[in-house]
Order: sequence, then structure tokens, then C-alpha cells
Amino acid sequence: MKYPAFAFLVLLATAGCGKVSTELGSDTIQSRTFSSVTVAASATLKANLSSLCFTLNDKEISLRTNFVNTSGRFNYNVVQNNCGAEEVTSQVRASVVLVSGALQYNVLSGDYFNSQVETRSAGVISALCADIDNLTQPLVSGNVALRYDMTSGSECGNSTNSRCVIVETALKQPDGKFLVTKVDKFQLDVTAGVMTGNVVNHEHWNYALCDQGKKLVNKATFTGITN
Repeated sequence: MKYPAFAFLVLLATAGCGKVSTELGSDTIQSRTFSSVTVAASATLKANLSSLCFTLNDKEISLRTNFVNTSGRFNYNVVQNNCGAEEVTSQVRASVVLVSGALQYNVLSGDYFNSQVETRSAGVISALCADIDNLTQPLVSGNVALRYDMTSGSECGNSTNSRCVIVETALKQPDGKFLVTKVDKFQLDVTAGVMTGNVVNHEHWNYALCDQGKKLVNKATFTGITN
């Protein structure tokens, strides 16, 4: 099943083949470097991602129908640690708007918000939804590769209605291997309804903005919707 833009991976470079931890509380990844060798993604992972991608498609429809051009405000608690410096916090209020036909957050108040609208066609996870039948591990396009995994249950908030996805974005190095520059960890609520597919926790790491061995860490926790 093909959906737009496998080339979207190239965009991720400007903004991860082994098992990695998808627990949002984990502060390490298995290795920041990995080989360019790819294998077919497992049937189980494809099936799980396919289900999630359909949920993200429903989410996009719901956002466009119920939240664009309305008074609904998405609220988040944000914590950021900049390359090992003291943590800073903020309460963010954002609306969902259309920009050139694409869904985006418009931050109305607060700081340090590093999340984008995650749907089947846009956001970090959308690259995994683009061509599930031919999904490889890692997913490679030119000089960019994604190493990824998905979990549920006890490894994802102990909720039957939560799905966790980790995506590591890596850039090709002169030796041919890939080096992870960014990590995104998502916990999504897949409960059917208006808020299906909502990201309740998003943790973003960025190694490229810091000295070697350090990373920027940004955590956004959804706290509800207000008018």
C-alpha cells in the first residue's frame, strides 16, 4: 500500500538494524551508528504499523473536520534540556491550522515546542506509512536512513489503547555507515473517537545541535484541549 513521498526522508535530515528501546523514559539508544545493509521489515511490524497508519489517517480527517478554524486549543507541558544545561519548562497552547493545505500547529503561547502534527501523510511517522508492503529495516533513501520500532502494552504506558513508536533519523558518513542525529519517541492514543491517534507524549533528541556526547532533549506531554 503506497502513500505519498518516500522522498520525505530527505526532509527529515534537515529538521534510524537492531532492536531499540521504545520506552519513553529510556535515555539511551543501542548504538548511534549502524550499517547501510537493509532487510525486509518483519510481518508483525508491518501489520502493527499498517494498523497505526490507518488510525493516523482517521486522525487527519478528524483534525480537519473538528479542529481547523475552531477555538479548540491543544495544551502541552514542555520540558527542554539543552545539551546538558539546566532544564527549562513551558506551558504551550497551540491551534491546528492549514498551511498550503497541510496541517500544522500554530503556537499561541509558550516556548520550546518541537512537535509537529503527526498524520499518515505528514510528520515523522508518515515516512513509515508511505509504502508498508516494501518497508525495510532500516529504511534508506539516499543519504538518510530511519531505524525504527513499535511497541504496545507493558512497554508503552501499560495501556491497551497506547502505541509507542521510536524513529531514529541518521545521516550517511564517509565510511558508508549511518550516524543517528535525531531520535523521536511517540506515545499515541489509538482509542476510537475524535481524538484517535493523538500524541500524548513526544520526546525529541537532537545530537547535531550539541557538542559530541551531548544532546538536546525536548519532551512534550499533552494535557488536554481548551477553548
